[in-house]
Amino acid sequence: RGARLDEKNPSTLCLLKSVISRYCTETQARLPLPGYRLQRRFLSLSTFLEGALLDGCAKETLVEHLSHHATLTCIGSADDTCFAGKINVEGFLVYYIISWHESVESALDVFVLCMTKGKCVDAYITKEGSRYAEKISDVVIYSAMTTTQEIITNAAMTIRKRHLWQIFGDDYSPPLALGANLMGCITELRTFSYQLDLLLVDPRLETLLYDELNELQLLWRDVLNAITRSSSFAHSITYEESEASNYLVFYNEEDMFLDFVLDQRGRLREAKLLVREQFAYHEYSNATESVTVTRAVQKFTMFLLQWMWSDCEI
Repeated sequence: RGARLDEKNPSTLCLLKSVISRYCTETQARLPLPGYRLQRRFLSLSTFLEGALLDGCAKETLVEHLSHHATLTCIGSADDTCFAGKINVEGFLVYYIISWHESVESALDVFVLCMTKGKCVDAYITKEGSRYAEKISDVVIYSAMTTTQEIITNAAMTIRKRHLWQIFGDDYSPPLALGANLMGCITELRTFSYQLDLLLVDPRLETLLYDELNELQLLWRDVLNAITRSSSFAHSITYEESEASNYLVFYNEEDMFLDFVLDQRGRLREAKLLVREQFAYHEYSNATESVTVTRAVQKFTMFLLQWMWSDCEI
């Protein structure tokens, strides 16, 4: 009855552990008209994360990321740090408290506190479209654990994306050779980034980019190999596949990538921008993202025209 969630009290986690050890689920179910129902669940990160996503989820990194989460409240500090969120499930207000397991690495302790206010959470309900009845308390646990998994998964993806942008962006150090692992990381970078076709930003580029009759006689490999001579671009990463050549070019100021794919004959197949976060691009918008993207494309266009002019002079 006294297990109130105090979001400002650093001892909340200790209180939850104390209550759950004193009142197990069976004991709570026998209490007359309890105001709360508290449950505890073990959640191993390896059950829903793997590879680089799992490796990047060290406790310190996750704590730093979740501290800025819009729907979570940070409680406590040091080893007692945990994060509380709330959802509504079948008419019940439910708090879920995410903490780290005391002895199992890469595992969480999730406390689920349901505000019952004397209502029965052991009753059965049937969801629309289902032939099976479910206990409300089970639905509460499922909803809280699913929400927790979604939060941690999104956090892992964001952490991974930041790492990839860092190693291929500001901290890029050219390797002796691009191995399969590094090429896989570039594929990840593309997946995690927002991809914006250059023609969406400036349709007039179609004549330059996709010259089907080769009237301009642009040698795209030469163009992209020379692109970092411009001060607008920091570095270029090139790697070959069986049927394509890939060029990833990083902007200094705009903090984004140009992403080009050439076919076996050296013709341009794809021309995109890779941006950190998704946004709605509008040509005449004054929003920072749209202005930055427009400026980036203009810089590339100016470089391309200058290169063509220089090539003609030669």
